[in-house]
Amino acid sequence: MKKGTENIIGKGFDKNPQNINRKGPPRKSFNSFNLKCKDKGIEPVNREAYFNAVGNVMNLTMEEMKSEMADKNNPQWFIWLIQDLGDRIQRPKIMADYRDWMFGKAHQSSTADITSGGEKIGGKIVFEIIDSSDKIKDGETDPDS
Repeated sequence: MKKGTENIIGKGFDKNPQNINRKGPPRKSFNSFNLKCKDKGIEPVNREAYFNAVGNVMNLTMEEMKSEMADKNNPQWFIWLIQDLGDRIQRPKIMADYRDWMFGKAHQSSTADITSGGEKIGGKIVFEIIDSSDKIKDGETDPDS
């Protein structure tokens, strides 16, 4: 008998057929969640639907937003978005993020010259390495002394 096989002899699937996983390995959490949603008829949001939903929220009045928040048939993410837009601290960041996402960031030119008054800066920078070890005497570290 080979070394290490003594604890598996007599414990195979032929002796214990109840241990056979006939359905295969367990599904990953995202896959099982996706299958459950698919069975319920829930489909992932595509880019165009998402884009249109956010664009429509931008045009709602406060009363219409409250009405949409109260509608239990709306997706929870949509309700959270409207709630966050009602928060005066989060609102400016959300609005800026979505504006930039929907319409693109404004081009910001970085050609302004604030250092040289328009003149070209040129020339070389020269470094000179000075060996001052011969100038150090009796614990003095100042090479100019």
